[in-house]
Amino acid sequence: MSRLVPKHLQQPAQAMLLLAFVTTLTAGVSFPFLQPVIPIFYSLSQPEKQLVDKWWIFLFPVFSWLITASHLLLIGIFKEIETNIQKLFSWTSVALLLVNGIILLRLIMIVT
Repeated sequence: MSRLVPKHLQQPAQAMLLLAFVTTLTAGVSFPFLQPVIPIFYSLSQPEKQLVDKWWIFLFPVFSWLITASHLLLIGIFKEIETNIQKLFSWTSVALLLVNGIILLRLIMIVT
């Protein structure tokens, strides 16, 4: 990881990878215990479209890994940007992954 990510961004990069892994593990472990349909889309106005098949739970880990891969790639590409901007972007990415994980946990707690 040291070639892709500068040394001062190692800690947020490791946090991003850890959060993506934990999100994947959480979805994988909870999958057998979920109901056949789960309510992911609460904001839809039509109640029959709020429930989806339980396979949709893997949307959260996929989203986490896409964010992690794309943001680590962007960090590696934009090495010339000021250090504070890089740190802000990295920690914002960690916060985004944390929110994604919290939403996943909330959904699992509601359904099980």
